[in-house]
Amino acid sequence: MKSVKTLVLFFVLLAFAGTSYSQTGTDTTKTKKKVSSIKRVYKSYKGCKQSSGSCTYFELSYQVVRSGKAKKIINEAIQDSLLSAVNIWPDMNAATFKDAASNFIAEYDSSLAQQTNGAAWYITTKARVNSNGKNVLSYYIDQATYTGGAHPNSYNTYYNFDKATGKQLSLKDVLGAGFETALNKVIDADFRKMKGLSATDNLQDKAYLFENKITYTNNFAVEKKGLRFFYNSYEIAPYSTGQTDLFIPWSDLSGIISDASYYSK
Repeated sequence: MKSVKTLVLFFVLLAFAGTSYSQTGTDTTKTKKKVSSIKRVYKSYKGCKQSSGSCTYFELSYQVVRSGKAKKIINEAIQDSLLSAVNIWPDMNAATFKDAASNFIAEYDSSLAQQTNGAAWYITTKARVNSNGKNVLSYYIDQATYTGGAHPNSYNTYYNFDKATGKQLSLKDVLGAGFETALNKVIDADFRKMKGLSATDNLQDKAYLFENKITYTNNFAVEKKGLRFFYNSYEIAPYSTGQTDLFIPWSDLSGIISDASYYSK
């Protein structure tokens, strides 16, 4: 009987010893704090809510690049482009995003003395990584604004960076010198294909462009499967036609760039 009691006591002590070890292990475990890569700046007129449907507000959200050798250079370039984008009044050149938000609200407040309907204004700016390849990072800034008038306006701008150096890439960097004529032929052919048009269809009549032609734009994105060319409203067509998003696969550019592997990885 004594041996049984001794055995039970042994297992009880063993259980407590195991529990104590487990708790010690839990207490000393360190958890890595997660840091969001999305930053946000927001300000509304007199604290109004967007859900009210008649709120004037400034909203900016942007993604910080957190990897790559040249991330500091790239982030600085993005910050400069963003600050330029939200400074929509040249005579009110803000030094920070918060200053730009305050300027926007102050300008609206000042306009109320002249407006008859008091329509709400807004500016929303969203900036994100578009494509993150091994060698090239593509980033975009998408902005919509309304400060009175017949309709709001929206703009989408792409930026492409060499991840090793932070250099912003041009089409010449990607395609080489003398690419213009050959690229325009590809642009025209792929646009017609996207729209279901023949090689002889008039682009003014059938695609509602300003001219009977379409050429490349420097607003482009380097992506793993090809190049994206983006035309904002009024650039090649009226507002009613909307924006034009044209994707060109690398295979269609083989006659211009012999090896796209640096950009497609």
